[in-house]
Amino acid sequence: MLTLDNNFGYCTTFQTTAPSVFLGCEKIIKPIVAASIPDKRPMGNADLGVDFPQEEEYGLGALSPYGYYNGWCFPKNMKYYNKFVCMDDVPQGVIEERIDTYLYFLKKVTLYRNVTRLTMKNPANTARIKILLEMFPKAQFINIYRNPYSIYFSMLKFMRIVIARYCVQKPPKMEELEGYMMDLYVELYKKYLKEKKLIPNGNLAEIKYEDFIQNPVSVLEKIYATLNLESFNKSEKTFRKYAESQKDFKVSSYKMDDSVKEKIYKNGNSHSRNLDMKNRFAQKTQSKS
Repeated sequence: MLTLDNNFGYCTTFQTTAPSVFLGCEKIIKPIVAASIPDKRPMGNADLGVDFPQEEEYGLGALSPYGYYNGWCFPKNMKYYNKFVCMDDVPQGVIEERIDTYLYFLKKVTLYRNVTRLTMKNPANTARIKILLEMFPKAQFINIYRNPYSIYFSMLKFMRIVIARYCVQKPPKMEELEGYMMDLYVELYKKYLKEKKLIPNGNLAEIKYEDFIQNPVSVLEKIYATLNLESFNKSEKTFRKYAESQKDFKVSSYKMDDSVKEKIYKNGNSHSRNLDMKNRFAQKTQSKS
């Protein structure tokens, strides 16, 4: 919905599919991309199109070997690619290459859009607050949080559908992939909760997914107020028109039993204990040094 505000630029499905050549070869390649994608996202009923907003992480995966989503194509190596979300246990050279690649892509999108500001949606950036602030000290953030049990089922559905479509390997068993997913989400949000304190006051809006689904325009207005963005009134009619067009959209529902809740809960607690032990060991080592 933010991309409906003309003050913001954004990257599209086409640009993330062909990040190296979208500036010079759009007329040739764009029709090919358009013919190759469905009208709806395969993991849900949301509209999909070459000119629709898309996560830049897909484009970065095409430009760099360190893209998180490359793990969906090579699921046997998913644990390896998951490292490039939190960027904790990777060489400094990889981080620098990642920053250079990100800037290259964002500059191209900015040139294409002829704007001074971009709005990007990238779940993986949840764990990269520190790096992003070093790149863009005035960056503003919106975090959409959701019931973790719903996220669990949503991600399982995503993996079953997407990996089958895009992988070029015989994937591991779903139980193993599920473990990678749960590990990543715990690490991602621990990193976010630690680093969000670095964000200057007035530059972070946190919203509840369930509230946004029920009252999208109202929640969007709160985001604009929190971030001190002045263009809400100019775009409000456009926001409401779009929200009305999406009123029949059905959010997926899942049957949840106590065993699944217990598994998710135990996984989170186990990671908390392991992280505490790791931090204590690091503190003791630093004290001895």
